[in-house]
Amino acid sequence: MLDTRYSSLVSSFIFCEHQVSRIEYPELKLVFLVCDSPFTIHDFVPIGLLQKICYFEYLRFDEYITGPQKMYQIKAKILFNEKIISGHYKMRLHAPGIAQEAKPGQFVHIRIKDGYDPLLRRPFSIHRCERKKIEILYKVVGRGTEFLSRKKIGNEIDTLGPLGQGFKISPDLKKIVLVAGGMGIAPLYFLAEKLNRENILILLGAESKGKILCLENLKNLNVKVQIATEDGSQGYKGLLSEFFF
Repeated sequence: MLDTRYSSLVSSFIFCEHQVSRIEYPELKLVFLVCDSPFTIHDFVPIGLLQKICYFEYLRFDEYITGPQKMYQIKAKILFNEKIISGHYKMRLHAPGIAQEAKPGQFVHIRIKDGYDPLLRRPFSIHRCERKKIEILYKVVGRGTEFLSRKKIGNEIDTLGPLGQGFKISPDLKKIVLVAGGMGIAPLYFLAEKLNRENILILLGAESKGKILCLENLKNLNVKVQIATEDGSQGYKGLLSEFFF
């Protein structure tokens, strides 16, 4: 629950009329980092060592409205968390509000564990939305994502979103080429689902055949896909950038 001593401070910050990228409150030992939207709180981190960790609790709340789009902080239940190839996982979360509001190109911020180790949330592109569910695609690259890969079905995870502006696609475009190398496919799959699929060409790249992500799912969308692998084990041998030269 938001402590009343700080409610006016938070309200004036959220609904301020000017875009702010950084606001510091030394007396609270807090700094706010703001998204590219002037009305969106991105996250907050401590300045130095916090004397009273409860300051964090005062500034956390379950649901709030920021400008024209709703954003939610919820305990999302994990519906599956599966390895799809070595070191890469797909997680589905029950997150009705986020799923309803999300647009291609937006992301969620996930608190990996309760408590403050790891301290900072991790950002993940929204890979797919289906009714009341969202999916994220992630690669294990450090402690945070290693902890995330161990989460089990039924676990709940603190999820904040949707965040970011998303992709802006002109309706006048007749042909669209989506270029994704490796994990670059994470936000583009959601976009491909929403666009006119007859007009889409997806260039998909990876180091080798065994590291190509989401190929079968893309085929199910009936979009055109061309593949490049660095070792030539599937499709064109070389880099995706070579398609353009």
